[in-house]
Amino acid sequence: MRTVNRWAIHRPWTAILGWVVLALIAAPLAMQLQGALKAGGFSDPRADSVEAQETLEAAFDQKPNSLMVVLSTDGDATAAVPAATEIAVDHGADLVIDHLAQPGWVSQDQGTTMIVLGFDEDNTTVQTLVPELEHAIDEAVADGVAVEITGAPALDAALNHHSEQDAARAEMIAFPVLFVVLLLVFRSVAAMLVPLAMAGVTLAITQAAGFGFTQITDVNSLFVNIVTMIGLAVAVDYSLFIIKRFREELDAELPVKAALERTMATVGHSVMFAGLAVMVSMSALFIPRTMAFTSIALAGVLVTAVAVSMSMTLLPAVLSLLGHRINWGAIGRRRKQTPSEPKQRWLRRPGIVLALLVAAFAAAAAPAFNLNWQVPVASATILPSDDGARTGLERVENEIGLEGLFPIEVVLTAPQSASEDLSRAAEDLAGEARALDGVLGAQVAYGEPADGALTALVSITTAAGPDSDGAHAVVDELREAVDGLDGDVTALLGGATATGGDFDDLVLRSMPLVIGVVAVLSLILLTVSFRTWLMPLLALAFNGMVVAASLGVLALVSAEGGTINSVTPLMLFAVMFGLSMDYMVIMISRMKELYGEGLGHREAVMGGLARTAGLVNGAAIIMVAVFISFTSAQISIVRELGIVLAVAVVLDAVVIRRLVMPAALLLVGERVWGRARRGEAAEPARELVGAGKGGR
Repeated sequence: MRTVNRWAIHRPWTAILGWVVLALIAAPLAMQLQGALKAGGFSDPRADSVEAQETLEAAFDQKPNSLMVVLSTDGDATAAVPAATEIAVDHGADLVIDHLAQPGWVSQDQGTTMIVLGFDEDNTTVQTLVPELEHAIDEAVADGVAVEITGAPALDAALNHHSEQDAARAEMIAFPVLFVVLLLVFRSVAAMLVPLAMAGVTLAITQAAGFGFTQITDVNSLFVNIVTMIGLAVAVDYSLFIIKRFREELDAELPVKAALERTMATVGHSVMFAGLAVMVSMSALFIPRTMAFTSIALAGVLVTAVAVSMSMTLLPAVLSLLGHRINWGAIGRRRKQTPSEPKQRWLRRPGIVLALLVAAFAAAAAPAFNLNWQVPVASATILPSDDGARTGLERVENEIGLEGLFPIEVVLTAPQSASEDLSRAAEDLAGEARALDGVLGAQVAYGEPADGALTALVSITTAAGPDSDGAHAVVDELREAVDGLDGDVTALLGGATATGGDFDDLVLRSMPLVIGVVAVLSLILLTVSFRTWLMPLLALAFNGMVVAASLGVLALVSAEGGTINSVTPLMLFAVMFGLSMDYMVIMISRMKELYGEGLGHREAVMGGLARTAGLVNGAAIIMVAVFISFTSAQISIVRELGIVLAVAVVLDAVVIRRLVMPAALLLVGERVWGRARRGEAAEPARELVGAGKGGR
């Protein structure tokens, strides 16, 4: 990597031209990304519920995608049904069910009714149809009739739309805030503009790469939110780390190129390993192998890789050309840094302080054990309250009822020779289901043979909605019942509740593996970086404390009484574990550098803390500003993640890095540095100064 750094420093125009060409190619591709993204992916593609749905489509002619057209008025809503039905058929609906077939689909005052439309097309095709269909029906029905279209494709279309708006809004909020924060940190217009430019190019190139991946595989709409959230944080922070050290070396009167080589050999090395740590953490989200998590992992890995690549090549090239002009547009008189050891009395008893802080973090993490993870299914609560797809579903729930709309479906299959066994099993299972708490009824139907096997369907209606604890409890009891089936009859559970439950189970099964992979790979990576095994173990412990306490905070602020989206904890772990490594690597590297230059253990720890505390504070403020900008998101999971990540960054930067980490290092003593020896870093520093004489 040092060879690459030197190439960028000594051939800056070549490096800059390469990135400019890449950015020009990326720009038009990045603008096409949003239209290529998809919603959904919050299901286990290998679960029984997916196989059950495929059997239902084959044996019972169930349509793979359906929409609900909700009509409401002050008069009789059913009068608008014929016109709405005609438009729906003209727009490709293969199945139409209205109040004539389902008399219960009308509210008591006749003011609300609904039409269910079935489509043979895929989810994406039906999504794109929603706006046009809603407009056409609205034009066809009488004045005073409100039209709302809901159902899975409509909810997915709304999620895509709001995800795009959320990312754009966050960028509009974050960039002005970062402008102010960087100006206060650097007190220089030039030093402030460089990180913002780096961030903008990072986002554009990553979005273009994301568009390329959409041509290969399905990518969830959360991709753009994660790119913006992580991209702004790492791109600006990495630029901040490098520029601050570069200016420090210039203040020490090193020539420009020598100052840059010194910067890239120290902080540049740390930034590279910090970025690799983020990529390792985010790549663990590939493990569940679902579209949602894969898209989040892809976004985090791509944007961090681009940010690190730019920090290693484009940034040193720009700084090589700017030289002392990096201080252009100075605001006030900037003092040269003369760090001194922090005078903190608590350092006299680091063991006691460390024990108290660990206990405090344990108390903060305790509420996390009460968290209930459940992905929303057949639910619009993730959307803003005024979105038509959400209000339509809520109107049906409040005025008509969801009874029968989202049944739990048990699909039974048996060989041709076991027809009696199939019938007996279906009737017995229906009887057991009717006896369960929260079940309103169970119906048995027989379908066409599928793949040569006989099929039966037990459709179970629950009193509570598909997202309720009651519906999930019924699914759990039915799983036990079908596991006890004898003979040649096999049974699979389908329906919205079972699909959601399968996804929740996948997350819980994946969590230990995700944590293990992140821990092992991070341990290897940090051992290579720090050349000692003890420091990486401390890093894992510190990061674990932050993640656990953040989950505890999440449990306390949860608006659903401790029930959160299954995606959130895994995302929080991967994102925060990776980002918190940035501060650890930067601070420890500086401490080790001072120790290698001949300082004693305590002096190295406290001197490194003094030299990096302000830097880490500035970086933390930047991250908090980015994450807080997402609290304006209309998508609840993005808003929730923004709040919790902001809290996690504050805990990490203020408590862990300034209090817990130095206390632990002082308590452990010199053995934390492994085989490093005082004085070993002094000679390389002198070589850099000598090699760079005359540089500008």
